[in-house]
Order: sequence, then structure tokens, then C-alpha cells
Amino acid sequence: IIFSLFSPSATMGKIRKGIVRKWVDDRGFGFITPDERNEEDVFVHRTEIRSDGRANPALAEGDPVEYEVSPDGDRTRAINVTGPDGAPITRVSTGVSSGRPERRGGGGDCFSCGRPGHIA
Repeated sequence: IIFSLFSPSATMGKIRKGIVRKWVDDRGFGFITPDERNEEDVFVHRTEIRSDGRANPALAEGDPVEYEVSPDGDRTRAINVTGPDGAPITRVSTGVSSGRPERRGGGGDCFSCGRPGHIA
């Protein structure tokens, strides 16, 4: 059986519960530790978080969540991620990266080291 992200078979399934083990806010992904024993941590991306409509939804380490799983190669990933009892996630990211390296210096300072007097 081939699963598609848009097919009902990929999104329908058992609602699972877990705790966010790790969240990388500026990259928009993390891992959920399932409540069920002997299951591996599940990858989650911010695009699968069901929010209350705010842009850039985010999770935090220790948040309780509910989710479904979808195959992703030889692993699984979390989809339709909500808070407890299906509640929307209200937290938003504070560190969404623009994809460009952060500039350490200001004004005419060096792009590499941040010190004034030269531009490298």
C-alpha cells in the first residue's frame, strides 16, 4: 500500500498521546516521546501542528500533545498534532529563521567576527 499525505488512509488512525521531548524553535521541528511504552520518538514538523490560526505555531519541551502517525520512509512522523483533548496549539514561535545567517555585528562591523574596523 502506498500512502499519500493527501489520502484519507494517511491521516486516519489512532489518536496517540505523548510529550514533546525536544523542540528546535528556529528550525520548526522536534520529537515527541509516545506515552505508549517501547515506541520510538516521533518526528514532528511545525506544518503538522493544528493551531488556532496563528502563524508559525510551535511546541515546547514538556508539552503534552495528541497526534496521529504517518509513514515517512522507514520511520514515522506525527501529523495532526494538537494539545490535550484535541485543543488547538496556541504557542507561536519566537525564533523563526529567515534562512539567512545571523549577522553578529552592527553598522559597518565585520560580518564574520562582529568587530569594527574591517569588513571580511
